Amino acid sequence: KPGHIRDSNKTTLKFLIQSKGFHVVDCGIAKDDLSTLKQKLSDSLTECDLLVTTGGVSMGDRDLLRQVLISDFGAQIYFARVNMKPGKPTTFATCTVNGKQKLVLGLPGNPVSATVTCHLYVVPACKALSGQEEPLPGKVRAVLQTSRPIKLDPRPEYQRIWVKFASGESVGSASNTGNQMSSRTTSMAQSNGLMILPGRSQELQEVPAGSNMEFDVILTGDLTTAL
Repeated sequence: KPGHIRDSNKTTLKFLIQSKGFHVVDCGIAKDDLSTLKQKLSDSLTECDLLVTTGGVSMGDRDLLRQVLISDFGAQIYFARVNMKPGKPTTFATCTVNGKQKLVLGLPGNPVSATVTCHLYVVPACKALSGQEEPLPGKVRAVLQTSRPIKLDPRPEYQRIWVKFASGESVGSASNTGNQMSSRTTSMAQSNGLMILPGRSQELQEVPAGSNMEFDVILTGDLTTAL
């Protein structure tokens, strides 16, 4: 419809969480006004142990999630800014509803940011709530293959990459999936991992072309073997 955008976040996050074996309840869409958001949060928190939202956590006039959580639900905000790219506005809070503690993870609205932070925060939180003793994702090492320099951001960056391993090798070979802007869902769809690039420093300003530098990778999809 004119003036509307497709809700890719809900479809993507719902599938991702369900693929890990967790039950998902679709609580709908809340408009960016105080009364509507309050009612939607109240209904959702009554039904869910962990509430995941997208959007409404940045610095705009209509980014109201934290305000409503604090003023109407007495929530404690543990963090609302994270030194990472993408995903800086990610928010974590707890509140008590009907005598039971509820967890709230507010993810950014950009599709790639929402998906990356779902892998890094939501899935581990679901695993922890289900009683798994090691909920954090594992990491592998891979060499970043690049034909051009990659400038580092001041924040650690989770680049979407495709990683593969040669038979018998413990260090993989990775290439990024093109433009890494946080609205480009193709960068996520074509990836099977998140390569953690360090924040820019005086010692390291960029990843030089052909440098064969190794970095940690969090796997988000299936591995392939390089022939």
